[in-house]
Amino acid sequence: QISADWTEVLRRVGNDSLFLTPAWISSWLETFGRHLRPSALIVRDSLGVPHAVVLVTIRSEWVGPLPIRTAYLNATGEHRIASEHNSLLCADDTLQITRDALMGFLKQRNVHLLYLSGFVDVKAKALVADCHWRPVRGFSSEDRYVSFSDVRASHGGYLAKLSKNTREQIRRSNKAYESL
Repeated sequence: QISADWTEVLRRVGNDSLFLTPAWISSWLETFGRHLRPSALIVRDSLGVPHAVVLVTIRSEWVGPLPIRTAYLNATGEHRIASEHNSLLCADDTLQITRDALMGFLKQRNVHLLYLSGFVDVKAKALVADCHWRPVRGFSSEDRYVSFSDVRASHGGYLAKLSKNTREQIRRSNKAYESL
């Protein structure tokens, strides 16, 4: 139902992450949607044009005798399924309005914890800056840089640049895949 809005906002905002594409989002909605029942928060202007879209999955997790309501943005909340390079899907000029709408939405639903799964640190900090609603947790996406010219110049290739333990794990994985 949100596909057209998602695609329109994505087209205008641009995208550098597979994990914000309609293909990824529709796949996890098809797989987990009925069970998780995420909400779609859509920020529109007065003409009804969408300027921001965020999927919010809210789950209750027990910590001792207390239920903690946790919200996940554009993520399933299934810790086995990790989204990288996650972000709010909104234009920079609508970030404040989107943040305010999101924080109000979370407060209405008595959310205790916001889990920013796969958000790049800069975007996570921008999202919660000056918000009185806390706490926030989650893992941060990392960009790994590899200089291919250094790899080409080395005698052992890419594997030679890795630790002995990592090389051994890769070799074991390769053998396991080959046996399949």
